[in-house]
Amino acid sequence: MLCNISISTVNNNLSTFHKTNYNVNLFYPFIDRLMLFDTDTDFLHDEFSIILTKEDLDSINTEDTKKEDINFLNELKSLFSNCDYIEIDGRFRRFIKVGELN
Repeated sequence: MLCNISISTVNNNLSTFHKTNYNVNLFYPFIDRLMLFDTDTDFLHDEFSIILTKEDLDSINTEDTKKEDINFLNELKSLFSNCDYIEIDGRFRRFIKVGELN
């Protein structure tokens, strides 16, 4: 699902912007994570925040993942040399019906 995101690194509770106003296609590992916290059964909220640890990223199965998604994951993984976790704040480009995800 196409969305616009900002990526921040967090170290010792200090947040530093890494990239802002970045368009990306969020794919299923991230969508699944959003749905865990979204209580609306009809639509995903248009704004979201995801906190990722290195363990979260390492647990993502990349077998059937597109090349651009792997590049995005690798970019995120490279940030962990300087931070405790990554925060991704974003907004979907349109309303997403939950049924569209199945």
